[in-house]
Amino acid sequence: MKVDEMERLLAAYYEGTTDDHEENRLKEALRTQDVPEHLEADRRLLVALKEESPQEVPVPEGLEEKLSRLIDRKDEEMPHFLRLNRTRRNWRWAVGVAATFLVLIGIGWGVATMEKKSVPPTPLDTFSDPQDAYRVLQATFCEMSSNWRAGIEQMQEVQSQMDVVQKEVKQELSK
Repeated sequence: MKVDEMERLLAAYYEGTTDDHEENRLKEALRTQDVPEHLEADRRLLVALKEESPQEVPVPEGLEEKLSRLIDRKDEEMPHFLRLNRTRRNWRWAVGVAATFLVLIGIGWGVATMEKKSVPPTPLDTFSDPQDAYRVLQATFCEMSSNWRAGIEQMQEVQSQMDVVQKEVKQELSK
């Protein structure tokens, strides 16, 4: 068998895509032929696998008891759910659970209140007489106008002060 064929069969063997006939051809070729150095490790592995010598491995006396004691001891060492000597960790856990519940309750309350459609309240200060409504509206506009005028006068005063400050700054910078 050629080296290229061996490499192809080895790749297929390691991928698990060979059938029994191809595996036997490969093992036989690696066992009987001289192989290149880079395939020597594969040859030793497959020859070892080809030799099927079922040997029973002796189990030492008392191994099962030793393993059982080891498992029991490790189980006792494992941290349990709530230990008395780890109160700080227990408090953190309890606070985390409480915070989670509060978040869930808040989300539930928010969803419940969002589902309720809010109806805007009907105005209570409506007028049945249009003349009364007109007079109240006119008084409101007059008050707004006077406030507006006072605000504009203040803005003009601020603007004139800003102009003076800008002139002074320009004079200082030009020196």
